[in-house]
Amino acid sequence: MFLALGRMCADELIGPDGPYKAWVEIQRMLSHSVARKACLEAESVDFPPEILKFARLFVELQATRHLADYNPVFELSESEVSSQIDDVKECISGLEKVDGYDLVAFAVWVLASGKGIQESRARFRKGLDGRDGK
Repeated sequence: MFLALGRMCADELIGPDGPYKAWVEIQRMLSHSVARKACLEAESVDFPPEILKFARLFVELQATRHLADYNPVFELSESEVSSQIDDVKECISGLEKVDGYDLVAFAVWVLASGKGIQESRARFRKGLDGRDGK
């Protein structure tokens, strides 16, 4: 979901056919912690239901990912994983039905205070823009 959110932000703010470096810059702006906070606070904004559903699931699955990363005895059953994958697909598909105006607003909402942009700029300065597989 994090990568889908980053792509959505870049697509909405730059365009999928826009300048590559600008597109990557926007995508890399996304920060896990800032995106989580923005998704938690999305209910306070008049976003469409599809965006709110995406935001809720984003927060839920990030918590699950943290459990999986930091709790050595945490396990999910195959059916739980399959259900979560279906939920993610549904939420990402739901974003495709949202008006562009609302997607741009959500993109700005989740990027407004992101820290990832600094890392992106440092990578570009070092020539690590992702085109050569680095």
